[in-house]
Amino acid sequence: MRECREALILCINLTRFKCTMTHILPILLPSLQQRTQLRDLSVYSNLTTLQAKMLTSIKNLTNVSLEFASSNIVVNLPAWMQTLSNTLTCLTLYVSSHHSHKDIIPLPSALR
Repeated sequence: MRECREALILCINLTRFKCTMTHILPILLPSLQQRTQLRDLSVYSNLTTLQAKMLTSIKNLTNVSLEFASSNIVVNLPAWMQTLSNTLTCLTLYVSSHHSHKDIIPLPSALR
């Protein structure tokens, strides 16, 4: 994991990040917060309160995909979406207890 974190630190022009494995994102969150070019984010988001605050502090995203979002993420969604209202064009929430099920929620034009 140390190597992954170090590699992410070096990716200063990173625009897209996807990590859908459990227990990986928390280690990478501090580095992700520093990626100002980041626009597309797809993550497994079953996070603690502090981790959720770190994730929802990321700005300027155009596409966000959250898999298995914890209640800590859900309670922060309205404020985060307001922060992203000028840039976000696609929000995908993915939750499954059995088989794949995706809900794509288009943003109202007022939030684009």
